[in-house]
Parts: sequence; structure tokens; C-alpha cells
Amino acid sequence: MREKVIIIVQKVLLIYVFVTIGFSIGKEATLRLYQRRMSDSGALQSVRGEAETDKVVVYYFHTTFRCVTCNDIEQRIKNLIQREFADAYKAGRIEWKEVDFQQEEVLAKRYGVMVGCVVVANIRGGKDVDFQRLDEIWTKFQEPSGFDQYIISAVKKYLDK
Repeated sequence: MREKVIIIVQKVLLIYVFVTIGFSIGKEATLRLYQRRMSDSGALQSVRGEAETDKVVVYYFHTTFRCVTCNDIEQRIKNLIQREFADAYKAGRIEWKEVDFQQEEVLAKRYGVMVGCVVVANIRGGKDVDFQRLDEIWTKFQEPSGFDQYIISAVKKYLDK
């Protein structure tokens, strides 16, 4: 009897794993298709109809519930942007936005965000023309100079255009 229960539990767990993997693959494929279509049509537009200006927007995407590391990463990046790009930040050529991607689903889908990350968006004429998602913030966080350079180079890529 006990062996039958174990076999049933194993099968249920196996089904759960396959369903979860299938769901994840489907979600990722849908996001990539959405991004490709938006990019191909030139329809990546700025969020909420903001003024048509040229700027770099640095988004910090986080979950509704935030851990200590999440808060530390946000603060470090925000301070870095304000310090390293002070003139551009004050002039409005760089904009900082923190976003709960669980609440702002449309924006999260636009940038393919499914976990906490940073997105650097190049806004020209009020429209998103390109963006870079910085998924490696979690692995680079423990090495401050590499972390800072990772963020700085992504912002400079669009600011210098």
C-alpha cells in the first residue's frame, strides 16, 4: 500500500514539473514574440504618454514584497545614477523610475521582465527606440566596481547617442 502511495506521489510531482516547465516556456515564448512584434513595428512607445523628449530612462523593476538585498540594489543604483550622471540627471536627460512589475504588468511585458532587474531604455522623440535589460545585477552585486561599471556602461550606451 505504501509503495502505491509513493508511486502516485511521484507521478503527481512529475506532472507538476512538466506543467510548470511548459507554462514557463510558453510565457517566455509569448514575451519574446511580443517584443519582436513591437520592435519590428516601431511601436515601442513611451510610458503613459510622457512628453516627447530624448532621454534615457533607468527602470528598477522589483516585486511587491522586497527583501533587504532588493532595497540595497535599488539604493546603490539610484545613488550611482545621481552621482555619475549628475548633470544629465538634473537636466532631465536621465530619468530614474522604480517599478513594481507585479503591479505594472504592461510595462513588465514590454521589457520582458519576470524577475527583479534593471532596464535602461533609450527614448527618442518620446518613443522607446531600444532598451537593455540588466539581468546580471544579482550576480554582480557582491563586486561593487563591476556592478557600478555594468550600470554605467549601459546608461552611457544610450546617453552618448
